[in-house]
Amino acid sequence: MYNSICIVGPGAVGLFLAGLFADKASVYLLGRKPVSTELKNKPIILKKQIESTTSHELFNWIEPKDLNRLPKDTHYWITTKAYDLNDAINTLSPFLNANTTVVLCQNGFGIYLDAAFIIKRRAPLCRLLISVGLNKLGALEVEVNGQTKMVLSSPDEFSKERDCIKKILESSDVDLIIETNVALSEWRKILLNLVVNPITALTETRNIEVATNPELRDLAIKILAEASQVAAKEGFSIKEISSGGTKSTLEAEIFEKIKNCGDNYCSTLLDIKSNRKTEIEYIIGRIIKLGKSYNVPTPTLETLYGLVKAKSNHSH
Repeated sequence: MYNSICIVGPGAVGLFLAGLFADKASVYLLGRKPVSTELKNKPIILKKQIESTTSHELFNWIEPKDLNRLPKDTHYWITTKAYDLNDAINTLSPFLNANTTVVLCQNGFGIYLDAAFIIKRRAPLCRLLISVGLNKLGALEVEVNGQTKMVLSSPDEFSKERDCIKKILESSDVDLIIETNVALSEWRKILLNLVVNPITALTETRNIEVATNPELRDLAIKILAEASQVAAKEGFSIKEISSGGTKSTLEAEIFEKIKNCGDNYCSTLLDIKSNRKTEIEYIIGRIIKLGKSYNVPTPTLETLYGLVKAKSNHSH
């Protein structure tokens, strides 16, 4: 049996992880508001090629006032949207200690530094970058598309805690990569999000269109060129970001990743369609700001950022 797991945020990612872990550990789902008795008695349903159902008896709903009764070595997996990260950490803050690993599971760039600034050194931190198509269909029902791929990253000072998180992920049969440079891990993931999220949110298409439509593919290459220049100013050259070490191999790797998740709709498009706030500030906005700080022009990203913001505002 693994450490108790408290999943902070019962959205699509949170429910997905709860469904993976509920038969392996004591799982708690932390929401902001009280949950009805009816909902507490419902299972988590993950709709994929083979539908899986997780009985309500295998996980526990809790509110912030219940945190003081969790074991002192509980692991906290924060799955809220990036813009809710600070509030989530502040809620957990009184209960964090050297034995309570915090796992950051949201989309976005600079998430690890944001959390580290608030938590400081009170608790070990790990970054989990998840690549899978998730769409919340109902209160406890999530559609799962594509193969689940994850990158677990943390500095070596947290190697013991990282190994513990690694074990439960491997027991859940996910395609897992372990890395030790969190900033580099986030750069590799954000390059994929920068290409996929704004383009497919604006065109309202599945991810595969970015790799197969010639016009969208050309646009993606412009995005990669701009973002790569910003990454280089941060100390991450294409040689580090791409296994092939060249501009063309980076492009090929990104398009191959897109094909692997080609049937998915990106989270930004799903947020817009559901009239939810997007994480575009944490995907594009932060890269644009970094570019400005280094005097690196990012005209393509700025145009896409403005268009996505306009579309998101119009949908509300």
